[in-house]
Amino acid sequence: MGTKPEEVIKAKLALSEDSLLEELGASIITTEGLDLRDLKPEELRQRAEQWLDLHSAKIAQTICKDWKFSEKIREPKFQDRLNLAAAIADVVSGIWVNVSPFSLAALLVKRGIEELCA
Repeated sequence: MGTKPEEVIKAKLALSEDSLLEELGASIITTEGLDLRDLKPEELRQRAEQWLDLHSAKIAQTICKDWKFSEKIREPKFQDRLNLAAAIADVVSGIWVNVSPFSLAALLVKRGIEELCA
């Protein structure tokens, strides 16, 4: 039996930002066909930060505008970080296939998606 998405998101939200960046960097590098064995954790974090910088406008467009974050965040269920991260993971999973949607969503919530969408 597989792990429920809520359990995965809860586990991701418990990780540090550095750990989430490392996971994100690893998923990006793996889909690019590169070998992870030669990379240090700081290189994974750097790759993730580069990817986030490159895609920041698309992330903001997708979550803030297309998903209508400012309306969604008023809904009581999205006041809970777990529900918010799960919904964001669902949104981003259809846009970026080369990154872990759960790691990306947890990172965005931890970093303050509210400020991104302000």
